[in-house]
Amino acid sequence: MPLSRNNYEYYNTVILGAGMAGLGAATRFTQLGYREFLIVEAQNKPGGRIQTITVDEQPLDIGAQWLHGKDNPLYEIALKHNLLADETSEEGLGIFIRNDGTVLDEFLVKIVDFQIGKILEECQSFVDKSVFPTSVGDYLVEKFYKYLESCDDSDAVRQMKLELFDWHLRFQIVDNSCPNLRRLSAKYWGSYICLDDIAHYNIKGGYQSLLDVIIQGLPKDNSIDKMGFYGIAKIYLFFEDKWWGDMKGFQFLWKSGTVFEIEENWIRHLTGFDEVFGQPNALIGWVGSDGVEQVEKLSEIEVGSVCINTMRKFLPGYDIPEPKQVLRTKWNSNPYVKGSYCHITPECDHSDSAIHKLAEPIYINDVPKIIFAGEAVHPSHYSTTHGAYESGQQQAAFAS
Repeated sequence: MPLSRNNYEYYNTVILGAGMAGLGAATRFTQLGYREFLIVEAQNKPGGRIQTITVDEQPLDIGAQWLHGKDNPLYEIALKHNLLADETSEEGLGIFIRNDGTVLDEFLVKIVDFQIGKILEECQSFVDKSVFPTSVGDYLVEKFYKYLESCDDSDAVRQMKLELFDWHLRFQIVDNSCPNLRRLSAKYWGSYICLDDIAHYNIKGGYQSLLDVIIQGLPKDNSIDKMGFYGIAKIYLFFEDKWWGDMKGFQFLWKSGTVFEIEENWIRHLTGFDEVFGQPNALIGWVGSDGVEQVEKLSEIEVGSVCINTMRKFLPGYDIPEPKQVLRTKWNSNPYVKGSYCHITPECDHSDSAIHKLAEPIYINDVPKIIFAGEAVHPSHYSTTHGAYESGQQQAAFAS
């Protein structure tokens, strides 16, 4: 119970923010029988970067999208309450198509995908080494160009491989929520852990249903500067019919020398479009890097128009209709969020200011007074909702 003094209530512990980290801390306090705490939230709802809306009577997540792996408490909660869908999702599926309508050979796509996967797997070995690349971007460029030099390809095949490489760079920028891959630490690349091969579990009722279950169980510095935090934008296009047929999606490849109109150059940072779980007539596109800030300044009508015009250039053989609805996220513009999720920058590599430093409480008179929690504080599950929730539970131990 809170302490009363002069008509004010005083709490021994205050949790700043009702995102997943704050809810994780509150849950741990509750499990320990501790009740003298207060959660303070700036927005008018709990959940932080979780937001589920309803479109065509079906849930749609415009914030956190998937559960990543089984080895985390959120998966256990979702499983216990029968919230997991039978169908899992993947990204980057379907055809890879140039802006002149050329569809690249599937075998060539798989070859480049294998090489990129191999390079990124090699990058995982630098965590415990004293010598490491400058960044993930530098390492990818160096290794991929060495691979190209070892191949006896025609100029046309080499160009296609470079276009596929460009797509993978855009994909990784979105996946890691960073402005570019030279801002991504190669040393800490291997610190992220997902023990389950299936990394994209869908939640039947959207993330809000998981949030509701958690809430029902409750009574109710320098390191920060060096950690990276950036945004991505999601674009949903809703149609009357599934005009793309059996295609799982289509990924955009840009011919070298392509010129973009200034007001539309954000489309350069779009990886392509994928199908959406639970929304059979919808497509989702992901925008990263400088394109995020640009696309958030446009109206949803303008965003949809650019997307449809671009699709018609890439897919000249399809009769592509205007969408009946367009949704675009604006997490970068949200004054209480200012982005999507964290990444570890190269500045953390040579200083004592990475995630482990953020996890250390600030002590006053040998008492932990300020304790940080969130996905940016978890050493191996950063950038995930379950990482935020777990860090809240772990950090609560200092205050209990």
